[in-house]
Amino acid sequence: MNGLPADDASGKDRRSTVDVEAASLRSVVESDLPLLRAHRNKESTRRWLEHQSLITEAQQNVWYQGGGAVALRIIEYQGKPIGLARIDSSGANEVLVGLDVFEQYRGMGLGCSLFRLVCSEAAKLGSPLALWVFAENLPAVSIYRKSGFVEDPNFPVRYLPRIAPEGDPDALHPYVKMVFQE
Repeated sequence: MNGLPADDASGKDRRSTVDVEAASLRSVVESDLPLLRAHRNKESTRRWLEHQSLITEAQQNVWYQGGGAVALRIIEYQGKPIGLARIDSSGANEVLVGLDVFEQYRGMGLGCSLFRLVCSEAAKLGSPLALWVFAENLPAVSIYRKSGFVEDPNFPVRYLPRIAPEGDPDALHPYVKMVFQE
C-alpha cells in the first residue's frame, strides 16, 4: 500500500535556487534550548511530530543533559537560525535524516537546498539515508521526493494519532518510511 500522495497538485518543480554555501549546520548548544522549546511547543510544529505533547523546560533540560540533542543540528542561513536538521546515526544500518524549517522561513524556496545540505552531511557517515514522515505533510513529502527519497516497500505504513486542525481528533494518520534511492 502506498501511504504517500502524489506531489502537489500544481505539478510545479519548486526547486530552490538558494546558494547552499550560505547555509550551514551546527551542533545544538544550551543557549539554543529556549528557541527549540518555543518551536517544539507550537501546535503547527507538534502536529507533524510522532510525539506531540508539550514539553517543559525541566523535561527539555533532562533531554539535553542526556544527549538528546546529539542527532539535531541548527540550520543557519545568512547568520540566522532558520530551522533544524536531524542526522541520527544511532540506528544499526541507516542514518535517519529530517528537516524542519522554522515557520517564518517557510515558503521562501529554502527547503530543497537545505535538505540537500542535510543529506550531504549525513551521507558522510557512510550508511543509507532514511526518514519517517506523515504522508499528509505534503510540503515535506514533496521536498523529500525531489531529493531522491521514495517510500520504503519493506516497511508497512504505520498509523499514528496526531494533532489535526480538521477532522476526527481520534483518527489515525499514515506515517511512512522513505529511503534515499540513487
